[in-house]
Amino acid sequence: MSQFTCIRPSQLSSSRFDLAIVIDVLRATSTSTVLVDCGFPEVLAVPTLSDIRTLPQRARLLLVSELRHADAYGERIDNSPYLARRLTHSAGTPVLVTTNGTQVMALAASQSRRVLLCCFMNVAAVAAIIRTLAPERAVVLPCGDIASDAPLIEDDACAEALIGLVHGLPVDVSALTAACRADPRIRRRLDRNESFKYDLDLCLQADVCSTIAEFWTAGDYGIIRAAREYAPPEGP
Repeated sequence: MSQFTCIRPSQLSSSRFDLAIVIDVLRATSTSTVLVDCGFPEVLAVPTLSDIRTLPQRARLLLVSELRHADAYGERIDNSPYLARRLTHSAGTPVLVTTNGTQVMALAASQSRRVLLCCFMNVAAVAAIIRTLAPERAVVLPCGDIASDAPLIEDDACAEALIGLVHGLPVDVSALTAACRADPRIRRRLDRNESFKYDLDLCLQADVCSTIAEFWTAGDYGIIRAAREYAPPEGP
């Protein structure tokens, strides 16, 4: 790789990449990884709730979202990897729309030939495929908070682990996830919502699966599938 950078999504400008890696540990890329690891053939994804109208007709769609007013758009579960792990295929085709992650996925796909989704659960597998692909130009995009353009510790920590693993450096992933658990913002979130503990425990487990989710655009919406199941798209 001649260029392997890590930047905020707002810094993408007009650059073009061969590979982009999107990280939204809590929780979009973790939920995506769980859904494809559970064998869903595809997950649809849109940046915002209003974009749901662009989706193709399917027998049954299940909205996966934490957004306010999401219930108005049909049957819904929270954007929760813990809940996603318990879904059966009879639930329908999952449709992911989240605060940060799905917006960054769409942005990345507009400027990169391939987009992989990374989280702590599959960080070693993602590092391995990056080394195998050896893209000329690659970018890591820790989502952070899009509205305020602020970093979030869990996304930056996962990006740090990924970059270290790609370069063959020693990485103490346990120390990185422990720092995330101790972060005051995450502690406050746990205090407000006891059930968030189940998601946090799952999202901060390192290397519990080798599935890699890949995102690409299909017109006005996105499709997420397990990267190992199909040939890479030709790019934007």
